[in-house]
Parts: sequence; C-alpha cells; structure tokens
Amino acid sequence: MSKEAFIQVVTAERPTLDQALAREMNPLTLDAVLELQAAGAQVLDTRDATEFASAHLAGSINIGLVGHYATWARTVLDRKNPIVIIADPGRDNESAIRLGRIGFDHVAGYLRGGLQRRPELIAFTERLSAPFAAELLSSARPPLACCNAADSIPLVKLPAASPDGKPQTRRCRVARCAIENSLFADSKFV
Repeated sequence: MSKEAFIQVVTAERPTLDQALAREMNPLTLDAVLELQAAGAQVLDTRDATEFASAHLAGSINIGLVGHYATWARTVLDRKNPIVIIADPGRDNESAIRLGRIGFDHVAGYLRGGLQRRPELIAFTERLSAPFAAELLSSARPPLACCNAADSIPLVKLPAASPDGKPQTRRCRVARCAIENSLFADSKFV
C-alpha cells in the first residue's frame, strides 16, 4: 500500500484540521445539553477551578484552559463520546480549537445562557484552606498520619477507584485536584 493510500484509509470520514477548526460552534440550550449528557456526551467545563467549585453543572468535568489543558483533556476525555463545552464568555471557540488540535474534533457545541434558571442542576465542591485542613488532620482522634496511609492513584484510574462515600481529604496540584473533584461529583472535601 502506498503512503498516499494509507493516509486516505486512516483519515477517511475525519475532517482535516482546517475543517475542524473552521467549523462554527453550535450554541446549545441547557435542555439540549442535558439531552446530550443523558445520551453519553461529556460535558467539559473549561472555567477556572475556583469558578467551577462555586457552581457547575452536575456531572461535568473540569479542565481549565490555563496550564496543561491538552494533556489533561487527552488523559481524561473519551474520544468515542461527543463533547459539550461550558466556558467563560468568548472562550468556547478556543476550547474547541485546542481540543481539535489533539484529535477531539467531535465537539457537539457549547452551553449558551448558563444555569441561572435551573438551580436544581447546579453542584458545588467544598474547598478547604490549607491551614484548616492541617488543623482538621491534627485534631483527629486518633491523630492521622496523612502520608503513611495515603493512596496514590493516577488520575486516569480515578473513575474506577470510586470513593466509599466517606468524607475525604485530597492533596494534589491545583489543576489535577479540580479535575479529580469533577470526576467525583459527591466529594465532601478537597
């Protein structure tokens, strides 16, 4: 098989990078996003981790645009399922373009209008300050040896290592922590 024939076979039914980047973003209503999510779409919230923690669509995954967006997206997202983007105003196209550059060209659209009228769909993530977490750990009876009993779980394996419902304290880098907490919708402590 020639090189050209091989490229034709591999790229069949896939848009070119230029086609994927030129595609208009599809604005979606909240109801449309919920329908897509129920059908298996991944809802990707690209806002800052602090904004995500204060209010987000339940079941969404947080990977902020700052930092290693492409690396985390490639690690956490599934290429088989469509993606719906929730972003700061004007950043939805940037989110889709950056996903397209790493082969995620199946963005269904972005949420237009936010969640203001549907508070029952909003989830929150409780965040502890470092001093408070240290105080909490040191006042535990018996005292906690935080590092000796800690589990180290790679981010890509977290969905399979679901928590047992007990409150947890996790210590990690800011970006990884926000992504981890979005994977565990019922987290009590961060």
